[in-house]
Parts: sequence; C-alpha cells; structure tokens
Amino acid sequence: MKKRIKILADSNFKSSMDFFTPFAEIQFVEGRLIDRKHLAGVDALLVRSVTEINKDLIEGSELKFVGTATSGVEHVDLEVLADAGIVFSSAKGANANAVCDYVIAALVALDSDHEHFADRFLKKTYGIIGAGEVGRRLVTRLLQCGVKSVLVYDPPLENQYNPEAKALAFSSLDEVLSCDVISVHVPFERSGNYPTADLLDARQIDKLRPGATLINASRGGVLDETAMLMRLKSEIDCHRHERLLCVLDVWEAEPLARKALVAAVDLATPHIAGYSVQAKHNAMQILHGKLTDVFGIGMELKTNVASRRFILSEVLPQSLLNSPASLMAALYPLIEISEQMKFEAIHDQGPRFDEQRSKQRLRNEFQAYVIDNSVKLNEFNRLFLKGLSFQS
Repeated sequence: MKKRIKILADSNFKSSMDFFTPFAEIQFVEGRLIDRKHLAGVDALLVRSVTEINKDLIEGSELKFVGTATSGVEHVDLEVLADAGIVFSSAKGANANAVCDYVIAALVALDSDHEHFADRFLKKTYGIIGAGEVGRRLVTRLLQCGVKSVLVYDPPLENQYNPEAKALAFSSLDEVLSCDVISVHVPFERSGNYPTADLLDARQIDKLRPGATLINASRGGVLDETAMLMRLKSEIDCHRHERLLCVLDVWEAEPLARKALVAAVDLATPHIAGYSVQAKHNAMQILHGKLTDVFGIGMELKTNVASRRFILSEVLPQSLLNSPASLMAALYPLIEISEQMKFEAIHDQGPRFDEQRSKQRLRNEFQAYVIDNSVKLNEFNRLFLKGLSFQS
C-alpha cells in the first residue's frame, strides 16, 4: 500500500474533504493564517483566494502540489511554483453557475414589482464584460430565457480563434456600457496586453447612464471605487430611474471593504457570488482529480451531488411560488445578506468581511430545483425559469 500523503487545507474545506481521507492525512488552518511553518512535511496544499502563494510561503517546503478552489489565480505566483517543480491546479469554471445565479438574483432584488419582473427583464439590454466561464454561461442563460440584446466586451477572446465564442455579439466597451445592465466577469490583471486593473475608471463610470445597473462579481480592483463612490454620492437625491444602480460583491482591499461605498451601493455582499453546494463540490472534484494524478493514486471519485434535484413545491410555500421573481428571491435572499453587511458598515462594526462570509449558508444553485406541476405558473414563466437553468 502506498504511503498516505499529507495535505494542508484551508479550514473552510472541512466539510468537503471526505474525498481525500482514504489516502491522506489532512490538517486544517484558517486560510489567511497559513504560513511557512505549517508546510513542514506537507505534500499538497489546498487553498482559496485568501491565501497568497508566493516564494516566501513555499521556499524550503517539500510541496509537490498546490491547488486553489477558485477560478481566479491572482493570489498565486505561477512562476515561483513552476521554478520549484510544484504542480498547480485551479478549479476553473467550478463556480460559474453560482455566479450566474448571483447576477440574476441581484436583478430580482433590485426590482420591487415581482409580478411583472420577467417582462421587464426580457426587455432590457445586457452588456457582459468578460466572456470566460462565467460570462459565456451568463450570455447563454440570457439568450435561452428570451433576452433579445446581449453585447459582449472581451478583446482577448475576440482576437483569438475560439469556436465557443463564435456566437457572441462582440462589441466595444462604450457599446457595452450603454446597456441597461452591465455585468463584469474579468480576471484581475495589472499588466500584459489586456490589463484589467481599473478597467472601469472614472471616465468609464461617467458613461453609465442614469437608470442603468452595474454588477461587479469578478474582482474588486477592476473598478475604481473612489470614482464609483463619487458618482453614487452625486446622485443620492435622484429618483431611482434617474440614478445609477450598483451591486458589488467584490472589493478592492478585501478582507476590508470601504464603509462609505458599502453604504452607498444598492446591494453589498461579502464576495459570496461563487458560493454554492455545487460550486464547492465541483472545485473539490477538480482538485481531487489533479491531485490523485500527481501522486499516482488510482481512485475515481463517485458522487451524486451535482445530480441532486429538489422539488420547488416541497422547498417553498405556495405563497412564494406565484412568480419567478418571488421564488428566486426566496431561494437566494440577497437583500437580507446586503442589509447585514450595510448594517455593520453603518454602525462601525467592520464590515466584518470574513465573519460574514463564514456565516453564509451554502445554497443550492437554481439548476438543482425542479418546477413541478404544483407550482402554479403559466407557460411563459415556466419557460423563463427554464432558460435561467431551473429544471422542469
């Protein structure tokens, strides 16, 4: 029998590490506290974005594998790992569906008239900045549910041959910023041919028209927070249709978030867009496959998490099943999450970013729910929900 390997993992993964226990000894440490002393005798390191993987951390270690349960890799010095001969894996795409759910739920939360939500939703124009795993899936959902106008800004993808991108309506940044809803899904890059740091600076923020909605669920540094705060403050006395609506899930100085900005935006959440039961499972499944390959462990992972389904009429009371918006608001209560973050910001208690993230109940994604015959929705609303990934 092969020797059991030793894994050091972020303590956030405690409930998801059963996949690894047959062949590994696992030690858990809070992600922001992981440092060099914890790596003594460790073969593999599993982290989230809160742990910086750099030379100071790994130097002198015996690591053979580093995995991050995230799509983004800004917290990982890939060159340092390559020079040290350490195999690396991200969990690209694992939380893409969860982030799409967040965008839809945010639009639900901003709309007080649930009865006519679907009609208004379909009439809006949508601009997607970044068409990677999340952006492409969001475009697909929007088109599937009946949206007529979805523009995409992604110069690196537009300039390379990619069969999956052929159907995307590539447009200029100005064209995308003129849409009713603008959703941002880019990695954070300070340099290179396509830097995204402050991609939405004061000049771009000023182009957003009154009544538009901006959603950033990618990385905090792609948005100039000072400029955004100034824009929001300048419109504080305007009617809703005369001002910019802003939803932020990511913040430039995480785990800190600028209190004035938290208070000013319409919805503020503590980087939870990618949180879901399925996303966490997907990430662990990807890392399990990569890790077992590296260590020559012949173990196939068999699980039914991704295929589990929940009957809507058994999950929610009938009173919440009379419109697509009301049931989505119940399944993903973003208003409550935002109000808690805003409360703590206003009362000088933080916002306590990590504490709020750790308290979030892992939700099931929309695709896990089945619209059964007990749900009294007309065919139009059923097709609308199906387009947004609900099952029928």
